[in-house]
Amino acid sequence: MKSLIALAVFESGAPVQTPGSQSILARVRNALVTFGRVPLFFYLLQWPAAHLIAVIVHAAVGKPWRWMFGSLVGVEPPPPGVGFNLAVVYACWLVGVLLLYPLCKWFAGVKARRRDWWLSYL
Repeated sequence: MKSLIALAVFESGAPVQTPGSQSILARVRNALVTFGRVPLFFYLLQWPAAHLIAVIVHAAVGKPWRWMFGSLVGVEPPPPGVGFNLAVVYACWLVGVLLLYPLCKWFAGVKARRRDWWLSYL
């Protein structure tokens, strides 16, 4: 239900103006369209980006992080004291999306300029 309401708001172009030339909804819509033009590219980049952010945040606050580079063979549970509350996870998610946006925008431009067959898969 919430997604249908969000879709209706984005499609209507409701006038929520900012001092800039575009409305806030238009900027959000354009950002979502950018990610929608390169879904596999974003999907493939978000895994290493999320892992890197997790390592950096764990190391920054002094939590164990070396276990994140272990093998998946004979998986052991993570050591005690790892992980964060949901607010930190959401903040890391937002940072990851903001970091990947310029790359996705660049690649969307590449796809728009070129017609190589393999670009249609990314």
